[in-house]
Order: sequence, then C-alpha cells, then structure tokens
Amino acid sequence: MEIGEKAFNHFQCSDLLLIFKCEKISRKAFIHSEINCIRFYPYVTEIDEYSFYNCSNLKTVDIELDSKLEKIGKYSFSSTPI
Repeated sequence: MEIGEKAFNHFQCSDLLLIFKCEKISRKAFIHSEINCIRFYPYVTEIDEYSFYNCSNLKTVDIELDSKLEKIGKYSFSSTPI
C-alpha cells in the first residue's frame, strides 16, 4: 500500500496521524499540511522526497523500534520544526 503524490497536500487536520499497513509515503504526499505529529509503524519502508515539506506545525515524528524504514528522501522534513 502506498500514499500517493500530493494525496494530503494542504491537509487541514492537526491531530495525530497514524500511518500503518503502508509501505511508501510518496513524493510531496503531505506537503504544506497542518499535522503536528506523526507515527510510523514498522511497515513503512520509504519516505520519498518532500513528503512532509513545509509542515510548519510538525513537532513530533515517532518511528517504531522494529521499523523496516530504509530510505528517507531529501528534503522530506525540510521547513518543519523537526
């Protein structure tokens, strides 16, 4: 399963966003969104470039200890408080 490019572009919800049973977060999937924290479950293997770019409220990113994450693309968390 994959979250497609710009799927949540300018997403307005700021609650905790949980991503599970998802293997890839595509390029610019959450660009300019208002989310403030995100938790990745072990299934996520790739966070593509610019995925969370300019999410100005993003303060917390949790990655499970048994994560299978292999790649975080360039600028994935640029222009965020992270």
